[in-house]
Amino acid sequence: GGSAAESEVGEPTLRVPTIQESLEHGFRVFAFIDATTVSIDRPGGGPVHLGGPGAARHDNQEQQVFYSGHKKHHGLKMQTCTLPNGITYHALEPTSSRPHDSSILQDSHCLDRFLQSQQQAAWYQALGDRPLLIHGDSAYLLDPVHPVLQSGRLKFLRITEEFNYGGLKRVFPVLDYKHFWRVKQSQVVSILSVMLLFKNAHVCLNGDEVSAYYEMHPPSLQEYTSQGPRIP
Repeated sequence: GGSAAESEVGEPTLRVPTIQESLEHGFRVFAFIDATTVSIDRPGGGPVHLGGPGAARHDNQEQQVFYSGHKKHHGLKMQTCTLPNGITYHALEPTSSRPHDSSILQDSHCLDRFLQSQQQAAWYQALGDRPLLIHGDSAYLLDPVHPVLQSGRLKFLRITEEFNYGGLKRVFPVLDYKHFWRVKQSQVVSILSVMLLFKNAHVCLNGDEVSAYYEMHPPSLQEYTSQGPRIP
């Protein structure tokens, strides 16, 4: 929520608190983590090569690798972290939809990298050596609890990632067409990764539901593309 302020005409209006004000009130969440599943065409279906009478079939394990018993379909799972300005700043390479969200998070070691990057920053001591947090839903109840992760306490924040994934599918409707995603015939993982990159570019130019929800402007496209290592 925001705090009340007086406008020039004397009417109260809402404004988003500054980072310093948020920290003073104990609100330390800076990003939101979740995972989504993209349905794919059943891999390994049909006979090997050209087929024919008595032709060998593909190994069923190829299908089992991508099958989610929870979702009841074959798929790839993407883990992402989204900032309040709508930018997806972390995306783990899409993997099988079989593992639980918490298992993918632990295997990615991204929380350790987030903590290390904060500890190396000049402003970390100003936080009292208390790191900023990433918020996830109850699927991310880790044991032991990681110092960077906050799970399920702020349920109203869960809608943030739903906004993010909904926006991704509006920009790329093909995400809902599973027969396009054939892991043995195209570079599916690379295509999904590039889609996330272009989704960020779209947010820079147009904003999205996440940035509107938190009333935070995304960076300009020039600011976004000027960051990180340069390609010679």
